[in-house]
Amino acid sequence: MNKSLGTHIILDMYQCNFEWLDNMTNKEIVGFFSLIVKKNNLAQVGEISYFFKHNSFSIIIALKESHFAIHTWPEKGYVSADVFVCNYTEDNTLKAKKLSEEICNLFNSKTIKKQVIER
Repeated sequence: MNKSLGTHIILDMYQCNFEWLDNMTNKEIVGFFSLIVKKNNLAQVGEISYFFKHNSFSIIIALKESHFAIHTWPEKGYVSADVFVCNYTEDNTLKAKKLSEEICNLFNSKTIKKQVIER
């Protein structure tokens, strides 16, 4: 079998904690997730975000290596995240795993459903 083209991690997180976001502006929240991407040595090439009622939001960050998306439902205690990192120039599997683990830790989820797909 050939080397994996990329790692796709899909997260469904339940009973999440959103209190750490309470004193952050929308701009700070987007910046925070951009910083996490950078901290995991991934290259951001663009982003789009939308903030809804109930302090929920969707943030999609386009990466040179593919994408990272996060969608929140604070009123339901739920977060959905999607991390897809390609291995075109190097094996980025560990970076995808670290990014997804960090997201799970941020929301202190009580229950996590995680799917890892090697493409």
